[in-house]
Parts: sequence; C-alpha cells; structure tokens
Amino acid sequence: MDGKWTNTSYRSVKMKKTAITLFGLILILGLTVPHVYADSSGEVSMTTPFPHVVIGSGESVDRKITIHNPSSSSKLVNFSISTANDNWSASLRESGVEVKSAYLQAGGESNLTLRISPPTDTKEGTYPVEVKALNQEETVLDTLEILVDVEPSAVTGIEVQTKYPKMEGPPGKKMEFTIDVTNHGDRKTINYGVNVQGQEGWKTNISPRFEDKSINSQSFEAGEEKTINLTVTPPETVKPDDYKVDFVASSGAVKDNLSLIVSIPGTYKLDLTTKTGRLNTKIERGSTGTVQLVVRNRGSAPLKNIQLSTGYNLPSGWSTEFNPETVPVIEPKSQQTVELTVETADDTVPGDYSFEIRANATEPYDRTASFDLRVTVSPGTSWGFVGIGIIGIILAGLFLMFWRFGRR
Repeated sequence: MDGKWTNTSYRSVKMKKTAITLFGLILILGLTVPHVYADSSGEVSMTTPFPHVVIGSGESVDRKITIHNPSSSSKLVNFSISTANDNWSASLRESGVEVKSAYLQAGGESNLTLRISPPTDTKEGTYPVEVKALNQEETVLDTLEILVDVEPSAVTGIEVQTKYPKMEGPPGKKMEFTIDVTNHGDRKTINYGVNVQGQEGWKTNISPRFEDKSINSQSFEAGEEKTINLTVTPPETVKPDDYKVDFVASSGAVKDNLSLIVSIPGTYKLDLTTKTGRLNTKIERGSTGTVQLVVRNRGSAPLKNIQLSTGYNLPSGWSTEFNPETVPVIEPKSQQTVELTVETADDTVPGDYSFEIRANATEPYDRTASFDLRVTVSPGTSWGFVGIGIIGIILAGLFLMFWRFGRR
C-alpha cells in the first residue's frame, strides 16, 4: 500500500513538472514570436534632441537628426523637407554634403545635420520646418517637425563696432580705424571685406591689432571678441569730399557691417611769383614797366575771388595797375597769368626800390601769398644828353678861361 502511494505520488509530481515546463515554453514563445513580428514590420523613426530653437533674422542654424531603422531588414530612405516659406533654405547634410536619401542597415541608424537658413527679412514669429522619411513607394514612414522662432532683436551672431567711425586726412595719407569684432554665436571662422563705394585707386588693409600682417579672416571661439585695424589710404588725386567705406564681417549667411566715413578736406595753398621766376626788374625814371605775374593754386580745392594789390610800401608818386585785378577762380593745380604795370615818378632818384605785391583769395577761406619786387630805377636817356651838355659847357668854359689867360 505504501509502495503504490509512493509510485502514484511520483507520477503526479512528474506530470506537474512537465506541465510547468510546457507552460514555460508557451510563455516564452508567446513573448518571443510577437517581438520578432514587431521587428519585421517596424518603421523608420527620426528624432532630434532640440525640436524648438530660437535664432535671429537671417541667421542659419544646424540641428542634429538621428534616423533609426528598428526593422530586421535594410531600408533605403528618401527625405523630403518643407518650410514655412519658399524662400527659406533647408537641407540635410553629412560632412558638408547635401543628402537626399540614406541606406539604413537592419536595426541601424544614421546621423545627419539639418541646416535651416531663413532670409534676412524674415519677420518675428514661429515657423515650422518639417522633415519626412519616405520609402521607395513615396509612403511616409515618419515625420519630424522642428519649430524655429525668429527674433529680429536677437543677436545676429556677429557684431562689429568702432568708437570712431569717421576719420579725416589729406590725399595719400593713411587713416586707421580700430574695429572690435565679437562672435556671439558658435562660428569658427569670420571673414572680412572692405569696399569704398564707387571709387578706384584706394588702398585698404586689415590686420590684427599690434601686428603688421594682412588678413581677410580670423578664427574665433564662441563668445570671443577680437580687435583689428583697418587702414584706408586715399589716392593723391582724390577730390575733397566725404567718402563711404563699408566694412563687413561675415560667416555664411550671418554678417554685420560698419559704414565708415573718410573725410578729405580741401587744401588751399596760394602761390604768387613772376613768370620768369626773377623778383626784380628795371624801369627808367618817370617811365612805366611791365612784369608778368603768375598766381598758382597748389591746393586740392578751388580758390575764388583772388584780388591783386600792392603793399603799403609803394614808393611815393608811383602807381601800379593789375590786368586783371581780380581772378574769379583758379582750379586745383592750375594757374593764372596777371600783368603788372609799374609807373615811376618823374622826380624819382635813380636807385633800387622794393615794394610788396600781394594776392588774396577770399573764398572759401582767406588765403594770401606775396613777395617783394625790387625795381632798379635808371636816370633815362634824356638825362644822359643833359649831362653831356653840362659837361660840354664846363669844358667850353675852361677852354675860354685858359685861352684868355694864355694871351696875357
């Protein structure tokens, strides 16, 4: 009796173990088969760690996108991007190259960069950018939406400033602007450009502060500020005026610029001399003589209303006349010939005399040039005959005197 019970109990325990084993196998199959089924029918998914970003108007932004293929088979995935406006630029890129499709291994993934570039005139607001993953039948496998907040008041990423936007100097002289460049974004390189609008012959040079080398770009860390020098040299022939010089710092679509002014003041230099360069002449007593004067404008701006005159030291009884007496205008690097007539007095004692000759331009600024003209006055031919006559009379008197005394 005890033996039967023991045998029966044994069989019962064995059946229970078998049932438990079968239940475990069914449970494992139940869990495993659906999992395999999900893998075979899984779709592509796209994710990004930052689906909502804020940028300034005209600033580009790059976002990382991960495309995952959870299925058990490889897939060729095409991409489609739609933006809020047609004039926006958006593309998927990898190593700087635009990507239109990606081949994903079973259970694999790929990382791409979505570059979004709104135009500079984009108004403030929130704009959606939608990326779609499609299969070869153009069926949408997944859609990823990124929201872009555009804020015109936001920092554009590059900022250029100067304390002194206007410089003044003569033609041919170097003028140096000190400019601070700040990288508010994460750009690694900032390029520089200079343009003197509508002008030729101007020389420009950009260099790091306290260095002599010329540059057209610099490397920046995020948030870094650097100071550069912009040297502008106008040509020698430039006319007096204010000239606009545009300085631009850019990185991709992001840029900032400065409107600088180079002021070329007019130089006013009046010169007066004679046509021969000699500052002396000869005139007979009581006669007139002429001297050709040359009035020159050696400056870079026109001189107007140039008046000719003599100084206070003109000898008594003498007179002068200028033809013309007033020159309306003399252009830069030009000259005007004026004839001076000098008349000496009849009672002038022969000898050397000097007096001042002056040219005075009253417009636009008072400018004066002068020199002393030396005049040698000779007695004249009539006084020569008188002298000969006097000598003849004296000789005749001496002859008569010797003749009379000789007869005695």
